[in-house]
Amino acid sequence: MTAWDVIQQIRESKDEELKGGFFEDLPPEGRVPRPDGENIGDDRPGVDLEYYQYEPYELPHIVWPKNLKVSDFPAINYGRIDGLVRKRGMHALAWYRSFHWKEPESWGIYIPVESIWYLAKKFHQGMGGTSMHQEYRQAAYDLIIHHEFFHYIVDMGATVLESGASFQKKFYTPYIRNRKTRDEESVANAWALRKTYKPYGVVREIRKFMQRQPEDYKHFDLFAGKKFTDGLRKLGNVISGNEQEMSIPIEGIFNLRETHKQSRIPVHELATKDIPRTSPYFLGLAPQYDSINIIESDRFKKQLDKQARRNPKIKNDFQNAIRQLGDAFSKRSLHWKQIKKDLYQFRINQKCRVHCSPAGIKLVLENFMCHH
Repeated sequence: MTAWDVIQQIRESKDEELKGGFFEDLPPEGRVPRPDGENIGDDRPGVDLEYYQYEPYELPHIVWPKNLKVSDFPAINYGRIDGLVRKRGMHALAWYRSFHWKEPESWGIYIPVESIWYLAKKFHQGMGGTSMHQEYRQAAYDLIIHHEFFHYIVDMGATVLESGASFQKKFYTPYIRNRKTRDEESVANAWALRKTYKPYGVVREIRKFMQRQPEDYKHFDLFAGKKFTDGLRKLGNVISGNEQEMSIPIEGIFNLRETHKQSRIPVHELATKDIPRTSPYFLGLAPQYDSINIIESDRFKKQLDKQARRNPKIKNDFQNAIRQLGDAFSKRSLHWKQIKKDLYQFRINQKCRVHCSPAGIKLVLENFMCHH
C-alpha cells in the first residue's frame, strides 16, 4: 500500500461520507508551499511557490548544479536561514505534506534549493573547507531527504491503523491537530543519523547541526541505537491513542524497510529569489547545457565515429543524451558521476560513457568509451 493507493481508494469509494470527509483542510499553522501557488503560514520571503518535480515518483539519488563550473557557494542570506533553523529546526529547511490533507495529490517533500546550499556550506566550513563541494551538497540533500522521509513513514504508519478500521476512524489528522508530534522530530533526526554520509567525518558536523536545533529536534540521542525502537513505540502509542507506557509492539506499523522507489514520493524543489530556476546554482538531476555550448574534442569525435561504425544506433543514443542536457525538466539523470575535480562522466546507454570537463558555460566532451 502506498499513498497513491490510498488516494485512489478514497477517490473511488462508493461511501460518499468517506469520500467527502477523509481529506481534511490543512491546519492554519501548516507551513507547506503548495504547487497551486497558495502559501500557508510560511514566513520565508522570496520563495517561488511553483514547483519542479525531479521525476514523476522517484527521488533523485544525486543532485547537481546547472553549471558544473560553479566553484563557490551562492550569495544567499545564510544568517537568515540559520536564525530560522534555530527557531524551527529542520522544518525551516524542508516540509513534508501529508496526503491526508485536501488536494492530496499535492503531497510530498518540499525543499527550497537554498536549504541544500545553506547546509552544504555549514558542513563545508565545519570540516575546514576540505573535499569537493559536490560531497557536501549531497550530504545536505541526503540529510534533508532522510528526515522528511521519516515523516512519510509515520504518515503511512497511521494509515495502516486507518486501513485496519476500513478508514472509518482517523488517526493521523487528530495526531497532528492535537500537536502531539514533539517526539517525532527527534526520532526523525535519529533516523536520519542512522544513514551513511560522505565525506568521512561529516556525521560529526551533522550532529552539531542537530544539537543547535530547538527542543523538539535536538534530543535525537534519546532514540539512538537500540533506543530507536522505544521511540517508534512511543510514537505508535501516541498515534493510536494508547497509554504511552504500554509496551505492546505497536512499532510494527512503521515500515522502515520501505524505499523511496516503493513509496513513489514526489520531491518538489522550490526556487527562491536568490536562486531562481535560471541560476547556475539551481539543482537538478543533471547539469544543463545548451547544444551550442557542448564542444566535442577531436579525440572524442574519432572515438565516437569508431564506435558508430560498429553500431550506428550509438549516434542516436548520443544525440538523445545531448537533448536531455538542454531539457530543464528532463526525466533522466544520465547517471552523472564526478571522476575527479574537473572531470565528469555521464551515460549514453548501458554500454557507453562520456568523459567531459566544464569550461565556464561550455562543456567539453573529452572521451567516448564503450565496453562490448
